[in-house]
Amino acid sequence: MSTADAAAEQAAVDVQRLNKSLGGKVILEQVHFQVPNNCICGLLGPNGAGKTTLLRCMTGSINADFGRCLINGKDSSYDASVYSEFGFSPDIPSQEPALRVEEYLSLHAHLRHVASDKINQRIHDCLEKVDLLDRKRYLISALSRGQTSRLALAEALLHNPAVIFLDEPTAGLDPAQVVNQRQLLKTLAKDHCVLVATHNLTEAQALCDQLVVLIQGRIRFQGSVDELAGDQNLEDAYLALAGSGA
Repeated sequence: MSTADAAAEQAAVDVQRLNKSLGGKVILEQVHFQVPNNCICGLLGPNGAGKTTLLRCMTGSINADFGRCLINGKDSSYDASVYSEFGFSPDIPSQEPALRVEEYLSLHAHLRHVASDKINQRIHDCLEKVDLLDRKRYLISALSRGQTSRLALAEALLHNPAVIFLDEPTAGLDPAQVVNQRQLLKTLAKDHCVLVATHNLTEAQALCDQLVVLIQGRIRFQGSVDELAGDQNLEDAYLALAGSGA
């Protein structure tokens, strides 16, 4: 087995030469990177760089035109069992405000094929992880913005996936909520691979072990924050990569 093949086999997420066009416009071009287990990886790029489209390809909600994404070795486009390997929390969660928190999670636990005799315990464990256990009987409409964000994360964790995808997980949160969310994600990374899509350089620096920089649909960098900065200020190094796209 080659070194590259061995690395791919160990990666929690392995994106291979992925291309996607929408409406005749190239959105992603030859996107290729890997993310190991027990890591927070930031998918960093300006608005319009293709981050959300890439997340949609990675989670199988749309198919790439070419290339593929493997999650724990399973193809996200063609292997139905891949849905047990990841959870996804979008930037704007789609939640039913008339449902109570525990009702909402029970519904999604069934959709995720969590065993019936384990659902109550999984709801308890996930709410405890995101510090919402005391809100389990609340209507979703009564939750704050930070609490709905944590509820979306609890939903993503219900089936105990290996990989968690998060789109702008601190958007709309106040400073205290941002700090709490970062701490929670760092704790989750002890047991999961966490991939965070963000356009916020400060957020990426504070949270991520690795960065993948996406500019105009192409990967311009993959490595640690220190490797990106080199002997420059991090912001200057990023702007040099992004150019007018930032």
